[in-house]
Amino acid sequence: MKCEKCLHYEVCKSLCNGIRMINASHCNFYRDETLIADLSCKAGDVLFAKKYNVETGKEYIEKVKCNEIEIVEGSILVICKTIEGSYDTYTPDDFGIYVFTTRKDAAKSLGK
Repeated sequence: MKCEKCLHYEVCKSLCNGIRMINASHCNFYRDETLIADLSCKAGDVLFAKKYNVETGKEYIEKVKCNEIEIVEGSILVICKTIEGSYDTYTPDDFGIYVFTTRKDAAKSLGK
C-alpha cells in the first residue's frame, strides 16, 4: 500500500504537513483509488429512460427506479424497474444516451 495510490492522498498531504507523517499500512482511512467506481446513480434513485414505442414510431421518456447495481465479470450493470414492473439493465456508458438522472436532460435527448 502506498499513500500515493490512496483516494485521500491530496487531503492527507495538505492536512498532515506532508505525507511523511503517515504510514499507509497503518491508516484506517486508506482507500485504493484504482478500486473506486464513480457511478451516475445509486440504488433507490429515480432515473429517466429513453424508450421507443413501436406502434407510434416515437421515442418517449419513462420514469424508472434503480433497484440495484451489480458488478458481473468486470462489467457494471445498473438494473432499473419500470412502471409496468419489468426490469431493464443499463451500463454506465448508457448514461446520457439512453438513461438520464434528470427529466430535463432526458427531454433534451428527445429534442423537446
